[in-house]
Amino acid sequence: MLWLKKGLDIRKGEIPPTNRTADPKQVKRWHREWLAGELFENLPTDGIVVKVASGAIKQKLGVNSVCPNWAIAMKD
Repeated sequence: MLWLKKGLDIRKGEIPPTNRTADPKQVKRWHREWLAGELFENLPTDGIVVKVASGAIKQKLGVNSVCPNWAIAMKD
C-alpha cells in the first residue's frame, strides 16, 4: 500500500476518505477528477479502487484465483 510506503498515518486523517455512491456515472466523474489531480490532491495515490458494497452482489460476482470480481483498480 502506497500510504504505508510514504509513512502516512491513518489515525491522523492522512489516508484518502471512502466515497460511496450507487451511481456508476459518479464513479466515472471521480476517476476523471483523480486523473486531473483534483481528487485526493494532497495525498499521494496511484489510482482509485472501486468496490461493490452489496454482499449479495459480491457473492454473485465471486472471486477468481487472483482477485475478487467485485473490485477494480482504476489508474491512468
